[in-house]
Amino acid sequence: MTISAILFDKDGTLLDFDATFGPAGWHILNDLAGGDAGLLAALAEIAGYDLAARRFAHDAPFVADPTEVYGPAWAQTLDRPANTAFFEQIDQLTAQYALANLTVFQDVADTLDHLAGCGLPLGIATNDVEAVARDQISILGFSGYFTFIVGCDSGHGAKPGPGMVHAFAAHTGIPPAEIAMVGDSLRDLQTARAAGAVAIAVTTGLAAAEMLAPHADHVIGRLGDLDRIICG
Repeated sequence: MTISAILFDKDGTLLDFDATFGPAGWHILNDLAGGDAGLLAALAEIAGYDLAARRFAHDAPFVADPTEVYGPAWAQTLDRPANTAFFEQIDQLTAQYALANLTVFQDVADTLDHLAGCGLPLGIATNDVEAVARDQISILGFSGYFTFIVGCDSGHGAKPGPGMVHAFAAHTGIPPAEIAMVGDSLRDLQTARAAGAVAIAVTTGLAAAEMLAPHADHVIGRLGDLDRIICG
């Protein structure tokens, strides 16, 4: 199995999801609820967010889906139109509070440095919006590692569709069969399968290894373990 390029998921793979979006989630939902405790509780329940623990459930749509997927249920709870303006408000609040709590896994910088040193093109495919992903990667000082960053609004569709991988393949000139999609959720692995790419699951996110393993070519416990699979 030849791997010539790597496409990473962002949240839960590069970013520590709980540390970043756990505290951010409370602020996002509270702002949308206008500080109303009852409405906040109702919104948290539909969002799969534990107010006491301040974390999202592993299967909450917020974890892996674009805003347009989970946003309508939030809008219904708040008795608001499920329209572009509402979805953009969610995205803006998410960007604001995620930046305030931005946390990266400890081995990410060393891993990216090593993989880039092996001459592998690196990219990011996220169901977040592209501008937010670019801002976060820039703030973390990782922009130099990535020649390709796309989000759900970049024109290639959202995961689990194959469009992001195919766009990366076109960008690099490397066939999907030689691209590894690395992610912490079923959406990432389904994306790899749909595109004919190599599926690598990392168990640093909210999904358990036993959930991911049947859908993956490789399962690793941390990003640094990519070294043993790819370029030693």
